[in-house]
Amino acid sequence: MANELQYRNEGLTGSTLYAVLFNSVGQAWNGSAFATYTTTRTTWDIAATEISGTGLWQATMPSTGAAKYSWAWYVQAGGSPSHTDDTEVGRGDDYWDGTAFGVATIQTNVASLTAGSISIAPNLVPVPAARTWTLVQGSTGLVGDRTIGMRAGETKTFAIDFARDLSANGLLTAFSSIAITTGTSNGVTFDTSDDGVNRTRAVIQITGVTAGTYTLTAIVTVDDSDGGGISKGVVTLNVT
Repeated sequence: MANELQYRNEGLTGSTLYAVLFNSVGQAWNGSAFATYTTTRTTWDIAATEISGTGLWQATMPSTGAAKYSWAWYVQAGGSPSHTDDTEVGRGDDYWDGTAFGVATIQTNVASLTAGSISIAPNLVPVPAARTWTLVQGSTGLVGDRTIGMRAGETKTFAIDFARDLSANGLLTAFSSIAITTGTSNGVTFDTSDDGVNRTRAVIQITGVTAGTYTLTAIVTVDDSDGGGISKGVVTLNVT
């Protein structure tokens, strides 16, 4: 197993490139396991080798479990990888089955899915626009762009998109918490065992218990590349 990660740019021939690999919750590969990303770039770099003079760099995918992964490519400016000095030149993502990327993997898993043997993490399930709040800057902070509805007794997956509060390549690294700010106590419940982040979105399963209008406050952790820290958004859910 080698050279599964590839990047081509003939204009960078002769440069030193490396990749940083992320899992679905924004943790980075440190050489032996996924962990919370920090700005010590030498902890996370996966060395790449250029096929001489071709502008094609190759790096080996670590021995990790089956899942969807994303990665970023960087040009190394100095003698060692640097969060401050190195420039991101590309990104990619794909499903990895433990030995390979690509169509064969997808075909195998479609067959398994048909047989009912695959479960997909909720934060990787596409959430329709009808159940996605886009946060916008209001007078009191980040607020949802509209009220979204659901019926009592339903359990649905919802997404809260923080993209407008992040830089162009900004990422969320963790869904820290969500709680009812206004509304009947326990009138909606949250499956926090299945929450997660998918790039700029926080994803959570919500069950409507009691009819009413609820204000929900979600707190997420922002990747260090976008300044780090936390971000908070407030959304409105109407249960009928």
